[in-house]
Amino acid sequence: MRARFGNDRLTTKERNLVRGLAKSVKDGSDKSLRNIALEAGFGKGVNANSAAAQASTVLRHPNVKAALDAALDRAGVSLDKSAGVIAAAHRAETIKIFKTEDDKLIYSEPLVDHVTRLRAAEFNLKARGLMRSDEAPASATIGLGLFILKGLQERGLGHRLDEESPCE
Repeated sequence: MRARFGNDRLTTKERNLVRGLAKSVKDGSDKSLRNIALEAGFGKGVNANSAAAQASTVLRHPNVKAALDAALDRAGVSLDKSAGVIAAAHRAETIKIFKTEDDKLIYSEPLVDHVTRLRAAEFNLKARGLMRSDEAPASATIGLGLFILKGLQERGLGHRLDEESPCE
């Protein structure tokens, strides 16, 4: 069925998928999994739309996950760097700009960027395996905040809600 040399080796398609994903992440490309999967050879002879689904299944295989981790590390996109980005996002701020009637610009003091901080919390929870992609609300930021609070309470961490918030 698949040309493999040992249990830990990758097929040509798997290797191409890993290379494509690592390159896309390293370059900051917004290329979709579907397009990367098609370029790697998935979806041929079947509906091209199934390429992403096939690739997603393959990415769950332990040997492919390990190869992707190694490729990302070689590309300089380590877990430590990603964790640093998420940590910085937890402290995200924004400045609002207002234009007066006489065309002068007024800048606000730094304000908490709640949207970015909640997205960081979502990534943090997903990375720790505490939240699956299908659990998070797709768009409502308030819904995500409530989801996080509910998850903390369900996991017996509700007592942390009484502690002083690091965001204040």
